[in-house]
Amino acid sequence: MHGLLDLLAWTCATVGVLGLLMRYGVRDRVPALAAVFYALPPLVMVMLFVVSLGLSLLRPRRPRRAKMLGLLTMMALGVWIQTDFVWVGAVEKATPSLRVVLWNLARPSGTDESFIPVLQETDAQILFLVESGGHTMARQEFWMSHFPNHHVRLFAGQMALLSKYPIANARCTAVGEGTRIVECDLILSGGTLSVVAADVASTPCSGRKRPLDRICAVAGSKRGPALVLGDFNTPHTSVLFDELRLSFSHAFEEAGAGLITTWPSLFPVLALDHIWLSEELAAVRTVLCRTRYSDHALVIADIAIESSGKSEEVVTVIDV
Repeated sequence: MHGLLDLLAWTCATVGVLGLLMRYGVRDRVPALAAVFYALPPLVMVMLFVVSLGLSLLRPRRPRRAKMLGLLTMMALGVWIQTDFVWVGAVEKATPSLRVVLWNLARPSGTDESFIPVLQETDAQILFLVESGGHTMARQEFWMSHFPNHHVRLFAGQMALLSKYPIANARCTAVGEGTRIVECDLILSGGTLSVVAADVASTPCSGRKRPLDRICAVAGSKRGPALVLGDFNTPHTSVLFDELRLSFSHAFEEAGAGLITTWPSLFPVLALDHIWLSEELAAVRTVLCRTRYSDHALVIADIAIESSGKSEEVVTVIDV
């Protein structure tokens, strides 16, 4: 029995150390090792070390091992706090022009309307929904009936864009197996806002590099204010976002507070859902709303258009 406990303790500790080494080493640079990096986020490492420490404390004659595991547990806690917590909060000096909502709805059925009040209460001008329940005329009518003041466009891959501004030049491109990238322009009264939205496949056999490289290339080709958002199924610490970070900022990192992780919604370990802003845009306040309606948190970003001399439609910031 003691041998089995020792084996389990060392296994948990070894996997946790592997996670720490990858986080400060290759991360997901090597496609063959990327799945290991994604499977070992900071909170998972903390839990592995806690389990290993707990099992070791059952063996009082192993004080050195317990001390080492205690040190590793504290180190993993520090990594978790440093990586997954943001302390910025709202930017009070800026005035928001737009409210943007991003939510993976996890395929609600055609008759399910229970989540609609959550979306309506955000009072957002732009909503991008992933796994939103199909690409049919009935689904189009469903969204139009609940959001009569929004233009509605549905795309392949169960993606939906709802916008109070006219939607132009919309197209959807498939990249690899299961990834969809939407490009369109929103016609604001003061100009055009480019939107690049995506749902990146999450299957273990599908690498993230090809679709993320494509998204970065499309985003980099935009001129003027641009919004990049979606369920990237890739944590915010991924090296695959390094190119995007050269010209875009992460809305929650810029104006969020608390846990940045969005999945699973009620016990979040990974930040998979992201809103990125071009240099002409600035996040004023970004919050996550965790509900029972989806396993993804809802992301709400209040955004200012810095290059514009006037606000498009000033929103009232609400507590969610």
